[in-house]
Amino acid sequence: MLLGIHVSTVVISIILFNIRAYGLVTEAGWRKRRLLLVMPHINDSLLLFSAIAMCFQIKQYPVVNDWLSVKLVFLLLYIILGLLFMRKARSNTQRWWLYMLAMLCFGFIVSVAITHHPLGLMSIIF
Repeated sequence: MLLGIHVSTVVISIILFNIRAYGLVTEAGWRKRRLLLVMPHINDSLLLFSAIAMCFQIKQYPVVNDWLSVKLVFLLLYIILGLLFMRKARSNTQRWWLYMLAMLCFGFIVSVAITHHPLGLMSIIF
């Protein structure tokens, strides 16, 4: 059940990020609606809660287990890149690069989660 909640909130989180990114780039008026400002925080709180609960359930923890430590580092990087994209980027070029780097971090986090290996899907190659 926890895994289902966690995966669902991950999917919702990336969908909301992309909706907000599209609204920002297109300067759409709907992007400032209260629901789009509050919903990501509610979802991400549930995502964090489910992640912490799963750590206790599977008895694996960041700093102790390399793959969770890597996930945590790349999650923080993803958050920073997302904040820079949403709040600090001034040009479309800056936004594009920050968006692409955030999406790469997200993809890597997912690959680490799937493989339970610090290199993610790259562990197949190396």
